[in-house]
Amino acid sequence: LDNNKAEKYLKKIIDYSRSNIKNKSFSHWLGLKAIKKLEGIEASKKFSMQLLNSSHGSTEETKWIINNFFNTKGPINQELNQNFKIINEILMLN
Repeated sequence: LDNNKAEKYLKKIIDYSRSNIKNKSFSHWLGLKAIKKLEGIEASKKFSMQLLNSSHGSTEETKWIINNFFNTKGPINQELNQNFKIINEILMLN
């Protein structure tokens, strides 16, 4: 992908993640990555706080997404770790 197409794709990911912030989804991890890439770490921190303050912010999945995005230690959930591994492998296919 050229830079222009890649940027458009990342913007679509950001738009999707922001418009679906009320929904619990692993796609928010991709949204955080795209926000960091295009808008910087402060914007991704702000979005992560919005996720934590959402109706699903206290769920294990959302906490796991944020912990793994910021590489912080959190409770280990083998099923979520497996899902993350699959997502990461998909991302490496590009």
